[in-house]
Amino acid sequence: AALMLVWLVMFVKYSSNRGVVLAKIFLVFAAWASMTIAAIFLVRDDWFTPLREGETCRTEFAGLCCIAFNILMYGAPLGAARRVINTRSVESMPIALSVAGLASSILWALYATLLSDRWVGIPNYIGTVLGLIQIAIYLMYCRHSQSEEQRLVQNSTSLQPTHEAC
Repeated sequence: AALMLVWLVMFVKYSSNRGVVLAKIFLVFAAWASMTIAAIFLVRDDWFTPLREGETCRTEFAGLCCIAFNILMYGAPLGAARRVINTRSVESMPIALSVAGLASSILWALYATLLSDRWVGIPNYIGTVLGLIQIAIYLMYCRHSQSEEQRLVQNSTSLQPTHEAC
């Protein structure tokens, strides 16, 4: 939690639009807090039968919330995918984040498979698919982005004055 807090502070400090970033962080925190409050005060233990013996509806609800947020975390870099497709440039897609997310989801999916744990498996199987989609989008457009950059460099060098006439 402390590392995440440090990361958030640094992210807000260096972001160009702090107000929007802080508003989004607040909305995520508010959603998390409201789900926690709902799990504590509103979810009754007789609403449905838990998936595992010995679990309660509250723990099942908490598990479903964790699954939802985990899937959102793995899918977050796909927000840049629309921009990548529209601009045909991968500058806005964080490939390191996509690769790290894919590696993490693969390892957790393997762990869940070995232990037959659905709560860990479901979001990480989906995270693996989302990570593969992110990498595929990057690979589809990275060549195009490189050719655009090369054309820009060529255009900028051809516009520079030459000193041969002097």
